[in-house]
Amino acid sequence: MITGVIRLRRTLIGLVVAAGLGTGAALVVQSPAAAYVYNCSAWTNGDGNVAYAHCSSGTGSYRVLTDCANVGRVTTVGGPWITRSSGDGDPPVVSSAGCGSGYATNPRVDSH
Repeated sequence: MITGVIRLRRTLIGLVVAAGLGTGAALVVQSPAAAYVYNCSAWTNGDGNVAYAHCSSGTGSYRVLTDCANVGRVTTVGGPWITRSSGDGDPPVVSSAGCGSGYATNPRVDSH
């Protein structure tokens, strides 16, 4: 009985491995191309409570991240994701994040 179970287990493992090898090549071929944005900048408005980000080159998406300092507490907030093709307009489309009555510090670009 134990020998039969061991044989069945080896057979099943062999089938799973063979199936994995057969689909592995297809998965490699179908992997998506990487997208990167560059020539990016992030800044705050004159009042210091809103942060902005813009990327002028590449493909992919980006958004602004900023730390909001408000009465001894700091939280990180992010703006909406902007797809690079939509950031080509005049004026350029930017991602923005507001801190309410707090101050936006350390504005930066997050991309994928």
